[in-house]
Amino acid sequence: PSGNMSMLGLTAGIAIRGILSATIRSAPILARSSRKMKIWNVYTYSILWRPHMYMYIGKKNGSVGFRYDVGAYGGWAKVFQKKLRSTKGYIEKSKVINRIGLKGIGTKIIKLTPIQKSIWEAVVLRGSINECDITYSLVGTNCISWTIRATVQAIAISKIPI
Repeated sequence: PSGNMSMLGLTAGIAIRGILSATIRSAPILARSSRKMKIWNVYTYSILWRPHMYMYIGKKNGSVGFRYDVGAYGGWAKVFQKKLRSTKGYIEKSKVINRIGLKGIGTKIIKLTPIQKSIWEAVVLRGSINECDITYSLVGTNCISWTIRATVQAIAISKIPI
C-alpha cells in the first residue's frame, strides 16, 4: 500500500463505515426489543372425560412448546390407596413438538416475554428445571388447583414490564 487512495476506494470505505456504524447503533435497540417481544403463548388445557388440567406454553410460530403437568406417583390407585389423603406427587415439564397432539380443550390465556416465561417457570417449578416433587391430594394441591394457581401466576407475571 502506497498510501495513495483513489476516489472510488475512499467512497467505498465511507459507505462501509456508514453501514457498520448504523448496524452497531441499532444492535442494542434490537436486542432490547426482542427481549420484550411476547413470543410465548400460555394455554390452560382441560380434559373433561376424566377430570384433569395442565398448562402448555408454546412459541407463537408453533415451532416448540412445553407441557406442565401435575400428578401423583403411582397414579389414582395410589391416591385411593391412601384413602384420599395426601401422597407424593410431581410437577413435570416435557417438550412438545406439535400442540395439535395435546388432549383436551385448550384456552389461550396470555402471552409472555422470554424473561417472563423464565420467571413463571422458576415460580411454578420451584426453581427446578424439569420436575419437582410436591404433596398431592384431592383436597389441596392437585392438577386442577395447581393449574388454576399457575394460570393466575402467569397473568400476574405478564403484567411485569420486562
